[in-house]
Amino acid sequence: FNPKHPASFYIIETDMFVGYGITNNLEGRLRHHIRKLSLKAYPIKRIRFCCFSDGQDAFNFEKKIKQKTKCHVNVDVDGFRKEALQLRFLPNLINLIGKSCKLQNYR
Repeated sequence: FNPKHPASFYIIETDMFVGYGITNNLEGRLRHHIRKLSLKAYPIKRIRFCCFSDGQDAFNFEKKIKQKTKCHVNVDVDGFRKEALQLRFLPNLINLIGKSCKLQNYR
């Protein structure tokens, strides 16, 4: 991740947990997650994202989310070691995101 380049914040909902993160290459990162999640048999229900023109803003945003959601779970999936929450915390995550980041559905 390079904070000097535009970035995206994303949320991937499965039937067991919600993973989130930031990336400078949304398509590539989502391909990676989709592959890893399919290997662990986690079906993806929904993917949402928002864009930041300044990668540092995306980094700070993710940091804020991590600080305010201290209930992370280890789902044993590469890329979601520290960025996964139980599915029941999705409404809290969406609340935290609020108007700071306008989420769009991915495809």
